[in-house]
Amino acid sequence: MNAEKKRVGRPSEIPQDARLRLWSAKADLAELEVKQRACELIHKSVAEQIIYKILEPIKQRLNELPVTLASRCNPADPEHARGELSRWVSDTMKLANQTVIDAAEVRNLVSEKPEENDNDDTTEIPAD
Repeated sequence: MNAEKKRVGRPSEIPQDARLRLWSAKADLAELEVKQRACELIHKSVAEQIIYKILEPIKQRLNELPVTLASRCNPADPEHARGELSRWVSDTMKLANQTVIDAAEVRNLVSEKPEENDNDDTTEIPAD
């Protein structure tokens, strides 16, 4: 074996800019871990579960709306009212299913800073 062969990876042999990038990446990772522990950052699957739990009852209520409100909307012709309400619910559901937010839009929404004059309208999640 060649005794003059250099070992790569000793800190003195790693270029300064590479070390700075590594330290920066480690700092970013540490910051993300702190945010995750403080529940300021959650995994995508958890966010999806939360959104589902919020939207599912709304979806159920919308689907019940035509039958529940038809006679109140048009007592003289509840069947016509039910048909119109059903069509509105169907159109609304189609619109909701077509609304897709891509990763770039999510990043934009997350990175937006609230207006300085806005009141703090954060929502506290109640403890179990």
